[in-house]
Amino acid sequence: AILAQGNIAGLQAPLVFIQIRVGATPRAMGMRPSTNGRAWPSSTFLLVAMLACCIRVHAQVYELAEVQMPGSFTLQTHYHFFITSNADDAKAGSGQGGGATVNFKDLRVTPKNNEPSAPPASKLVGYSSVQVSLIPLDKFWIIIDAEQFCDHNKLHFKGGDTHDDVVTFNVGADAASHTADLKFSGPYALTITNCGDLTGLAITGSVEVKNPWGFLPAIEFNKKAFYAGASVFYVITALVWTALAVQWWNQLFSLQKVLTTIVWIGVIESVAGWA
Repeated sequence: AILAQGNIAGLQAPLVFIQIRVGATPRAMGMRPSTNGRAWPSSTFLLVAMLACCIRVHAQVYELAEVQMPGSFTLQTHYHFFITSNADDAKAGSGQGGGATVNFKDLRVTPKNNEPSAPPASKLVGYSSVQVSLIPLDKFWIIIDAEQFCDHNKLHFKGGDTHDDVVTFNVGADAASHTADLKFSGPYALTITNCGDLTGLAITGSVEVKNPWGFLPAIEFNKKAFYAGASVFYVITALVWTALAVQWWNQLFSLQKVLTTIVWIGVIESVAGWA
C-alpha cells in the first residue's frame, strides 16, 4: 500500500523455516521374492525408508546474498526467528544461561547488478538510510507506525526513534558487524528498511540468532525431550521385536518382516531427532 511516508511490503516472511526433506519413490513398497519363495521388502524400500526419516532443522542463520533492497521509503520483512531470552531461560530449563543474541555479520549495501536504477558506488558513500532490524512479531503494529515509519531518513517507531523490544543495525557501503542482546522471548520479524531516496540497491551479509542453548530455534528445543523418550521406547521395542522375529523368521508373513524394518526406522528417526 502506498502510504504518506512510504510503503510496506507487509509481512511476507515465511512463518515456518524448518525444512523437512523426505525421500520418496513409487516403488517404496515394492516386494521381491526371496530364495525361500516368500516376499520380503526390497533393499530399495529399506534405503528410501531410512532416507525418509532424515529430518533437517536449519540453524537460525539467514544469509543475505545480494538480496534486492526495498525501494525508497519502504519497509520489508524477510524472515522469522524464534527466541527464548534470558528472562525465560530458567523456564526453558536449558540451564546453560548466556541469553539470546543476534549477530549482524558483514552487512553492506551495494548497487544491484544488472539493475538499471542502480546508482554508482560513489553515491553510497555516507548513505545511512538502510536499517536491518529484529522486531517482535506480536508487537509489530504496536511498534511500527504504518503511516510514518521513516523520519529524517531513519526507521522511526511509535513514540520515538528507539524501542526496547527492537534491535536495529545501520548498514552502509562498508562491511560491518554488530552483536546485540535480545531481551524478550517470542518470534521476531527480520526487516530491512530503506528510508532514503536511492533505489536499485542490494544487501549482502548474514544475520545469526543464537538462543541460550545454541542455534536451535526455540520452537524446536523442547522436542529434544520428546525424541529422547521416543528413542528409549523404540530401542526397547526394536530389540524385543527383532529377537522374536529372528527366532521365528521362516514362519513370519511379509507384513511382519516389513514391521521389523519400520520399527528400526522409528529408532533411527527418534535418535536423529534427539541428537
